[in-house]
Amino acid sequence: MKSADLSICKEGFSPAIHRIQEAGALDIYSQQLSSIDLLTAKEEQVLGRKINHRLTQMLVYLIDSEWGLNSLEAVLEEYLALHQGRNSLAAKKWGLSETPEYVENLVVTLIDTLRVMEHLDMRGAPVAETLAWNLAALVTALSVGRHKLVALIEKPDAYPRAPYPKRGLQRYFDLRNELVQRNLRLVYQVAMKFRHTGVTFDDLIQEGNVGLITAVDRFNFHRGFRFSTYAMLCIQNVIKAALQKRYHLISRPSYLQEKLAKICRAETVHINRFRKQASLAWLSEETGIGVATLERIRALPRSSLSLNQPLQNVESDDLEFDLPDNGEDVSASAHQQQLRRLVERCAERLSKKEFLVLRLRFGIDCRREHTLQEVADQLRVSVERTRQLQKAGLTKLREEVEGLVSPNLL
Repeated sequence: MKSADLSICKEGFSPAIHRIQEAGALDIYSQQLSSIDLLTAKEEQVLGRKINHRLTQMLVYLIDSEWGLNSLEAVLEEYLALHQGRNSLAAKKWGLSETPEYVENLVVTLIDTLRVMEHLDMRGAPVAETLAWNLAALVTALSVGRHKLVALIEKPDAYPRAPYPKRGLQRYFDLRNELVQRNLRLVYQVAMKFRHTGVTFDDLIQEGNVGLITAVDRFNFHRGFRFSTYAMLCIQNVIKAALQKRYHLISRPSYLQEKLAKICRAETVHINRFRKQASLAWLSEETGIGVATLERIRALPRSSLSLNQPLQNVESDDLEFDLPDNGEDVSASAHQQQLRRLVERCAERLSKKEFLVLRLRFGIDCRREHTLQEVADQLRVSVERTRQLQKAGLTKLREEVEGLVSPNLL
């Protein structure tokens, strides 16, 4: 061993640890990801079949209880109602050749038959077990979302007769975590595209991991598509939504942010090509966005200003001192609040009409004060009667106030 290495060892460090401390955390993370191979199409299918088989087994245990069958029926009713009336798109989304009506009738028939067998005390018969397996397999084939089904399975009270599937849940989560870990490179690849958005790369990776977990819980392996294609889209959407909601001072909807990015790209292309600003007609033709919509979008502020920003002409004043104060008078507002509390406290002594007259006349919980004629028209009484109600109400309020400040109450 060389003398330099000996000196390092005497101080309590090794050359390998020293090199790790010099390297960044993201570099180490990227090196670890490079050692993980993405799943092939065949490996995805095999892992997907294992996940679905494990979930089907646990659903059979859930269906065996009355609470589990009722809870599963509620989830399926919500799902079926959500996908009805959309020009038979539900059949395409389910990946089944049958129509949505046929699938709905099949689910209802299986659930009703299982309830009849429960009523006849035939739940343990081979026919009942076959029906339970068919129902569980059908639910797994639908795009219900495994996270909703697992939330029902995780409740221990749902198994009064069958044992709690603890090992099945653990095996399911192991397979799920394996699918997440084998696709972490997708998160890194998508996050690299948003690296220059002003957000740290660590936050981008964290948001992308949330999108990857969402894709794992929602992807339907029965449709025959690649999971990586669906996961890339989910990761990208979650990162875009997070950038819009959490990392911008002024929040805008995601669809509006996408239109803004599309307009900015078209304007950049026009400036580079023609060396001048693009017209609204050219932008509308290039982006497919209407001229009126373009005018509204371009009128939005692109950046925000700080109130502590100094003015150009006056160095001593900030921007906040130059903004007009359009707020209401503080003393008037305090007087209104004090009068409102007084009227509400004394409302028991006032009649219904007296209370309504005072509220309208003094503008309590109203936009403005009303005249005697306006109050009379609303109550359908004469102006004189309205004046009498106002006088009687004020007299009662005055007596109540004098009672509150009397020496006996001090």
